Amino acid sequence: MLERKPDERLGCKGRGAEEVKGHAFFSTLDWNAASNCKLEPPVIPPKGEVNAADAFDIGSFNEDDTRGIKLTKEDEEHYENFDIFLADRWQKEIVDTIFDTVNIEADKIESKRPKRSNSVDLSGDCILQGYLLKLGGPFMTQWQKKYFHLFPNRLEWRAEPSTLANNLITMDDIKSVRETGYRSFDKCICLELHRNKKTSDIYLRTETDTEFDQWNKHLSNTLENAMKMLKRGGKMMRSANSSEDGKTHAFRNNS
Repeated sequence: MLERKPDERLGCKGRGAEEVKGHAFFSTLDWNAASNCKLEPPVIPPKGEVNAADAFDIGSFNEDDTRGIKLTKEDEEHYENFDIFLADRWQKEIVDTIFDTVNIEADKIESKRPKRSNSVDLSGDCILQGYLLKLGGPFMTQWQKKYFHLFPNRLEWRAEPSTLANNLITMDDIKSVRETGYRSFDKCICLELHRNKKTSDIYLRTETDTEFDQWNKHLSNTLENAMKMLKRGGKMMRSANSSEDGKTHAFRNNS
């Protein structure tokens, strides 16, 4: 019955169904009883159960194309309108089972993601916050998405806003902020660090030009203002020390 040439297939040689019924495989079958529905089938599926999930034992054509796919309510409505000749109950179980099975992988991924917390204190002196892509990983080859907070005296970043562990760099560690290119990316922000630091320069990238301009501007202005404050603070300390030295000298003379 699976012969490639139709005229060589069982049942296609001129006698139709009689060729199939006369085959040795069916020699013990009572065709009259079968025609009158008098035979009990060897396997009777449980009533109301189709076990549609067994179809997934076959596997997909390419798991990389389907892993993590999340089917939505709109998809379900689309598939419910397919013009197929199946019992409604059987079709509904097919749809429900497929959706549950396909969504398992996506649900697992979502459950592992840290939940954002609205309790993170973003008040105070925070100048700018949001996601940036930071160059990192082995040999500085991966762009890792981090959540950044820019303050007047430091830049902090975390994997998520809700995580406790964070990294930071102070403004006095930064030598300059400049726009540059890195490999195939034309627009990157380079935080050039002082050479006495063991860490390498920090490269940042945004997903839109608007975000790039915003972060580049605020990082440059924050560094400039921080340097002015440091210089002003140094002058004030030198002035205070000079004044204190003068008072000490006068006290010694009076003594």
